[in-house]
Amino acid sequence: MMKTIFDNSMISEDERIKSIKKNEKRNKKKIKKIRRNEMSKTLEMARELVKQLEEAEKANKVQLLELNPGDVFKIGKHDFIVLEQENGATKVI
Repeated sequence: MMKTIFDNSMISEDERIKSIKKNEKRNKKKIKKIRRNEMSKTLEMARELVKQLEEAEKANKVQLLELNPGDVFKIGKHDFIVLEQENGATKVI
């Protein structure tokens, strides 16, 4: 068994390899933790964006009974015109 100088002390080659492997494992755990934190931050930002989009979508919605004859509203690609309001029903074209 050959002895080498490592960190100002005499250790065997096997001990040095074990030390290196231990450090590699520790570094891999640190990297995983950093990635988890980054993903967590990204996920939190995505949640906030979804919340803002949902609020904006709610703000743009109206009930049909709030529309007057002649008002135009859009569903998807299609435009609809309110013809009349009658007995709680809305006629559109």
